[in-house]
Amino acid sequence: IELPRSSSDQASVGTKVSKDELQVGDIVVFSNTYRSGPSHTGIYLGNNKFIHASTSRKGVVISDLNSNYYRKHFSYGRRVTSN
Repeated sequence: IELPRSSSDQASVGTKVSKDELQVGDIVVFSNTYRSGPSHTGIYLGNNKFIHASTSRKGVVISDLNSNYYRKHFSYGRRVTSN
């Protein structure tokens, strides 16, 4: 599976899914984190956890979708499958 590089492009690939429909491997999309609209993405790991590149200082981390920050900015998931 190939994905676009930017979070704004990743936010439009595949099929849109709600938070309740997330499955392992889905893209999680966050909006209005540092600019308006889709601005950050990660990959859902299950159990409300996702992996993402946080900051250049922190690097790649695992975070919780239920944390105050990510709960506030979560928009939707995207499910991308191979053709």
